[in-house]
Amino acid sequence: MTDHMMFETWADLLRAQFPAGAAFTFKPRRRIVCVSWPYERGSERPSMALHSVAISFTQLAWKSYRGARSARWKRADANLSALVANALSQYDSENAGYETAGSELQISIASVDIFPPPAGSAAAMGQGASAR
Repeated sequence: MTDHMMFETWADLLRAQFPAGAAFTFKPRRRIVCVSWPYERGSERPSMALHSVAISFTQLAWKSYRGARSARWKRADANLSALVANALSQYDSENAGYETAGSELQISIASVDIFPPPAGSAAAMGQGASAR
């Protein structure tokens, strides 16, 4: 699987979690999927400010996904989707009532996040998705 195919797969997977007009871009050298959409406030005219989310992947997560087989891809896709949904809902609840146009949510994805160790094995301490 090429880097561009991975981006297309993830953009298709995550598209439902964002507003209809969200634009997905890809920064392959930095392993970042960027999502942005215009900030609109009720019925007022749209602002030029954007909401944006940057989803960055560690090199190990990127290579592990790229080298995986379809069954592992499906599990990784489900884990990625859940991590992004959780980060978005947490960000929304923390910023409820605040003007956040122009801000960027950063989500970092490590290999252990999309390919967690099997149940019962010793999980790596301190590793996990982080949203800033």
